[in-house]
Amino acid sequence: MTKMLENLEARTLLASIAINANTQYQTILGMGAGLSTHNTRSEYTDPAFYDRIVNDLGATATRWAILPTFEGGNDNGDPNVTDFTKFDANSLAVMMGPLQAMRDRGVTMNLATVWSPPWWMKTNQSHEQGGMLRPDMRSEYAEYLAAVVQMAKSNFGIDVSAVSPQNEPFFVEPYDSTVYNPEQYREIIRAMGNKFESLGLTTKIVGNDDLNFEDRAKWYFDAIMKDPETANDLDAITGHTLGGRWDLYTKTIKPYNKPYWQTETSGESADRMVATSPRPNAA
Repeated sequence: MTKMLENLEARTLLASIAINANTQYQTILGMGAGLSTHNTRSEYTDPAFYDRIVNDLGATATRWAILPTFEGGNDNGDPNVTDFTKFDANSLAVMMGPLQAMRDRGVTMNLATVWSPPWWMKTNQSHEQGGMLRPDMRSEYAEYLAAVVQMAKSNFGIDVSAVSPQNEPFFVEPYDSTVYNPEQYREIIRAMGNKFESLGLTTKIVGNDDLNFEDRAKWYFDAIMKDPETANDLDAITGHTLGGRWDLYTKTIKPYNKPYWQTETSGESADRMVATSPRPNAA
């Protein structure tokens, strides 16, 4: 029997990598943990769970949903006068326990996101199946979001770092969802900015939590950023990666000169995933 030997190509087992420590390419504000709105999840009552995701996995930020049941009906019809007795602290409490557990482990950055405003503010009178925020309810909605920030602090000791007024505003979904066109979205940013400023709230306003498609990003953010008031109100751009498209998306949002927060991701290979944040009620 004749033995055949195959010549292998030369390989470098150890490579030198030059790093310029004087050049900053990115600032990471937090590594996120998406919290489900299920209040029956057993791990949310287990201290070891929070030890694991903070001390082992390194979570330094959270994203959570504002439930639309927080204000079951208009508190008083005046968006400039808030009757806190008409807001449901128990609805807000669903997420406050996990946030307190994270806070006690040093996590102070948290992002509150809306999937739907209360049904009575919407055109379809439902939390689900899309629908739009009624134009006459923009000030009431801003009052609602400000009440979330105020009650989270006063009732639970939680400082809400940022609020995003809508998750994926382009989609009608069978679960909690609401759709906005760019002008509608711009006007809710304006209403929030005015309300937060009037109350002295320092909570950031971020958005638009859409998929990272460069054409849609330009459609929404041009409307916001070409208006001096709303351009100043928006503190950061939030988006959901869907595999690739980074080059085009990055070029699109760069002129807006806003920080970018990745609030959901999917479709990435394991070596490219930076952080994950599942939908509410995701397993």
